[in-house]
Amino acid sequence: MKRKLFPVLLGFFVVAGSFASVWFSWKSRLAQSLQNGEALYGLVIGTDWVDNARHSDTIIFARYTPVSRRLDLLSIPRDTKVDIPGLRVRRINEVYAYSYKASKRNPREATEFLWGAVSNLLYPATETAKPPLHFYAQIDYDGFKKIIDLLGGVDVTVDEPMDYDDNWGKLHIHFDTGTHHLNGQKSLEYVRFRGSTGDYGRVSRQQDFLLKMVSRFTSPRSILRLPKMIMVSLKSVQTNLTGYERLLALYELRDITKDRIRLIQLPGKAQQGFWIPDPEDVQVTANFMAGKISGAEMKSSTETAAVPETEQETVLDLSKVTVEVWNASSQKGLALVVTKALRHAGFDVVKWGNYSSRQQRTMVRDHRGDPRAASGVASALKSRHTEVFTRLETNPLVDIEVILGEDYPHEK
Repeated sequence: MKRKLFPVLLGFFVVAGSFASVWFSWKSRLAQSLQNGEALYGLVIGTDWVDNARHSDTIIFARYTPVSRRLDLLSIPRDTKVDIPGLRVRRINEVYAYSYKASKRNPREATEFLWGAVSNLLYPATETAKPPLHFYAQIDYDGFKKIIDLLGGVDVTVDEPMDYDDNWGKLHIHFDTGTHHLNGQKSLEYVRFRGSTGDYGRVSRQQDFLLKMVSRFTSPRSILRLPKMIMVSLKSVQTNLTGYERLLALYELRDITKDRIRLIQLPGKAQQGFWIPDPEDVQVTANFMAGKISGAEMKSSTETAAVPETEQETVLDLSKVTVEVWNASSQKGLALVVTKALRHAGFDVVKWGNYSSRQQRTMVRDHRGDPRAASGVASALKSRHTEVFTRLETNPLVDIEVILGEDYPHEK
């Protein structure tokens, strides 16, 4: 009797599970968008406690394109200057704190209010429609530390000493140069450090750390800890995604690689303690994030014609990729050596020389938004740890800018 009953129960649970999956997919906006290949927009927020208020220490505007399986992440510096009528806030990180307090600690209302500030910053009365907010995720310091510990820590390379002490805020950061394996607490200290480069430098460090997190997340060992990570996220992450949608999102991103992640920086400049956005370049970046222009289109135009969200199947013509090479290291003649190597690889290097200051890390700056060109240049360089960032401009002089840091292998 028991043997006959087992297949019946098994069949019941399979059928019930299938119906539940169909039901949740039908009710889930996220599932429908993924099925239809529609771009998804969201906001990722890292928060801290300062003066009994919750501030948005990290703000990332995200776009995921299911067709190409590409994740675009636009980091917005916390010191970005904003002007919101009726509010006495000057930095964008204060917006979340204001709404969180005014809404009696309601993270959903605070996130939606912050989204309003972000969307107004990117799309101020332009013809480009503001993208909808499909999802948001707000994680505090405690949750961040637990997730890093579950991942088994992250390896980072510190190129210059990091020293900071804030006795009032109980924050003490000390790292010597070299490679470090960071647990959750040390990882938090690493991504919070500002240093001489201010908030812009911290954003670059956070973006690089994010790529390392992705590499750890997709490892087989981390996948085995997925149930624990889900439990931590349920307790430490405030989001509008249901439990089913969280699983769906994790499954969708289960094997995404860092070459599928495009790190985009908000155009602007540091001035008197603020990050001042450049209106024209911000508009190009906003249109790009909204899917209105592609990297290929920006080669000839900055108009906002609609672009299909598909991967370009054509072969990249390296001879049409213009590059500048700048030596920011102490190695004399390095820019010319690398210029010859890139030209040999097929790229059109139009200018080279010495950079205005010394830099520790080698980086590739993409000014067009074409990931193939940026990845191609990065692959042609000898440095294994080359950072690739997208910083779009209205009328860039070149497609790619290479800055050779002290970490670049010594040329003989």
